[in-house]
This record gives sequence, structure tokens and C-alpha cells, in this order.
Amino acid sequence: MTRISSGRPDLPLLIGLFGGEISLVALALGLHAKGDRPFVPFLRSTGGQLTVAAVLLGGIAAAVVVGRLRRGPAVGGWLTLGLNAVSVAGTLAAAELAVRILTVATWAGPMFAGTLLLPRDWAQVAARHRDLAGRASLHGSYFIFDDRLGWTVGPSRRDASGLYFSSLEGLRSPQLGVSLAERRAQQRVALVGDSFTFGLELPWEDTWAAQLQAELGEDTQVLNFGVDGYGVDQAFLRYQRDARAWHPDVVVLGLVDHDFERTMGVYAFLTFPQSQLPFSKPRFVADDGLELLNTPVPAPAVIFGAGSVRELPFIEYDRRYRSSDWQWRFYHASSAVRFLLSRFPRWTAPGRWTSNEQLETVNRRLLRSFVDLAQREGSTPVLLYLPGPSRLQAASPAVEDSLAERLARAEGLPIVDATPCLTEVPGPERFGILHYSRRASAAVVKCLLGPLRERLGAARSRLRAGS
Repeated sequence: MTRISSGRPDLPLLIGLFGGEISLVALALGLHAKGDRPFVPFLRSTGGQLTVAAVLLGGIAAAVVVGRLRRGPAVGGWLTLGLNAVSVAGTLAAAELAVRILTVATWAGPMFAGTLLLPRDWAQVAARHRDLAGRASLHGSYFIFDDRLGWTVGPSRRDASGLYFSSLEGLRSPQLGVSLAERRAQQRVALVGDSFTFGLELPWEDTWAAQLQAELGEDTQVLNFGVDGYGVDQAFLRYQRDARAWHPDVVVLGLVDHDFERTMGVYAFLTFPQSQLPFSKPRFVADDGLELLNTPVPAPAVIFGAGSVRELPFIEYDRRYRSSDWQWRFYHASSAVRFLLSRFPRWTAPGRWTSNEQLETVNRRLLRSFVDLAQREGSTPVLLYLPGPSRLQAASPAVEDSLAERLARAEGLPIVDATPCLTEVPGPERFGILHYSRRASAAVVKCLLGPLRERLGAARSRLRAGS
């Protein structure tokens, strides 16, 4: 047999050892990410592909190591193994130091390279939100606790930036504390939805609600019931309790892709980890019909006074809740380990109430309930799909239906899609930070205006016929 040189490390053996160690780490991460997932679907995921690559690399590395060690005695081999051990220890120490130094504190918790480091610390999360709720209660805030909706726009409020104002009735308005009910108009249009309907990041005059008002003229009053962070469920409840009392001729429900996911949430700190909303919300479940849970909604002081996240009511109904995200183990003492396990989180099988089937069923029934209720109240309902950045950046956004369109079609409901008008706006001019720009808002109005005028005309004709 050929002897391995005793005077210097064996480079092929060293490379083989490094390859084997890398493959072991990758294999461990891949199997960790597999979790409860069946093996075949797992192989199609990123974790599955990582596992396959780890096995292949490990096989090659093992062949190299075995082949080199079989060629001779151990003097050169021991030197190589020692160099490998020192290199691995140095790499691990450097990685640990880098993660610790470069980790930044965020509202949700420590973050490294865009990844929130798990597990989360309930004591820290609760303390931050208690402080936030206390300051909001002391100084007043634009969005306030509501035991029916979770949160809503406070009456006669100005936000801290001075960009948003609300009316005496708690609707977004052009001035502080105006009474929108005092205005007499021949027809009314009510808008319900989330921040895209509210017009987040924009002054009042740039929102699509204000631009729609300008197009329709003074004979029609446009009322903006949009609230930041709402899902389809809260938008429906906002219409049910607040908007329908205004007897609008037409009521528009704005739908964003993430709204359907929000419907499956219970706690804002899980749905929006980085958003400073210290609230819970009601939660619909679909069994024989729609059942509403977590109502009346507990106040922030109750939520963040809990001793642990597991004590929160209906926490198991929140689609974003994973008990493992809050469980500390001895190996979490290493920041590098926390990063790797957070980057490749363990897959957990969804429960009955958090499954994709439940998501589609609940949201589909909510769309049907909204349309049926509006029609019973004498209003004409309009479903409006508002595409986000990911859909508008797709090569052909109109090729595949959005979830909003699929659910509406399943119920036989018409829906207005703003995508064609928004794709006419150059990409860099569509969004501010996360929400529509003034020009994009004008594009929404362009797609909505025709169907809306048609329905307003029909409502006017019905009114004349009835008189």
C-alpha cells in the first residue's frame, strides 16, 4: 500500500472530511425541517432538496475519506485530522461570534440575516406589548381596541405622523373630527377592507377612496371604513356592525391576498410579528356553518398579562402559532444553532381548524355571507381584488386566478379585478413602501369606476321605480 506522507496534511483527505461534516449538518437540518411531513412531499421542498444534496455529498465524501485512509498508516492522517478539528472549531467559533455581533433587535425579537431567531421569548413579547398598549391608552392612538372587531379606527383621531385623520364616527376622513353623517348625498358608497382600502402611507387626497369620490362627484358620498391589518372576517364584521347602518347604495369589499390568511389568525403579534398592534381578534371557524370564537375579544391588558403564550384563549386556532416556536432547549444557547434551526424550521402538520381546506371554506363562506347580507339590506355588493407586489411582478399576472377570484367563482360571485389597470403603471411607480402609490390608486379607480357606475345607476333606477 502507498503510505500517506507524515510530513504534511493530506489535502484530499482534508477535503473529504470537510465535505462529510458539511453533509452531516445539511442532513440534520433537512431532517429537522421535515418534521411531520410525509417523505415524498418533503422531497419537493427546500428541506427535501437539501437532504438529497447532503446524502449525495456525504456519499462522495465518505468514499474519498475511506479511500485515502486505506492507502497507508496514520501519521499523516492524524495531522490531517488535527488540522480538520482545529478548522472546524475555528469555523464554529467564528460563526457563533458573527451571528451574535450581527444580530439586531427588532420589535418581534432578535433577527439575523432577515431571519427571526426562534424560539421567541414570551416574557419579552408580552412586556413590549404591555408598554405599547399603556402608551396608547395614555396618549391616545389612531387605532383603538374594540371588543367586537379586535381593533378599529378611533373617533376624531389624528395619528402620530399627522398623515391620517378620522371623523366623528370613526372613519378615515380628510379632516379631524368632521361629521360625515351630516352630509346629505343622493347616493352612498361604502368601502370596507384592510390597509389597501384605508390608503396606508398616503395622504387622504391620494387614496383611491378620495380619487373615487372626485370621479363620482358631490351627489355621491364615498365612506372609507377600511382598517389597517383587517382580514376578510374583520372587514365583514365591520360592514355588519358599522357600515350597513349608513344604508349605502353600493358596498365595496377590497380583497388583498394576505387578507385570507389573516382570517385564520387570532393574535396580531403572530399574524404581523413586526407590526405594533397589541390586539387579538375574533375568529370564524367553518363546521356546519360559520361559528365566531374569541368574542368578546379580550383587551390587550388581559392578553399580555398571561403567564405564557399557551395560556392565551383560542391560541390553537391561530394558523401562525407553533408551540415549538416558544419552547427553549439547551442547544438554543448557541445563536448560530438558533439561526440555522430558524432558517429551516420544523414542519408541523396543520390541525383541523388551521388547514388549507379550512382557510378556503371559512373565507368562501364569508364572501357569500357578505354578499347575501348586503343584498338583504338593499345594498349592491361589489368584490374588488387588489393585487399585491408579488402578483404584479409576475410575468403574466392574469394567467392564474388569485385566491380571491377562485373563492368568488366557487360561490358564483362576480369580482372586479384591478390587476389589468395596475399593470399599466410602471413597476417602480406602483408602490410606496408596501402600499399603493397615488398613481396606483388612480389605476384602481379606473378599473372600479365602470362597474360601480353601472351598479349605482341600477340602484337609482330601483329607487325611482319604488317611488
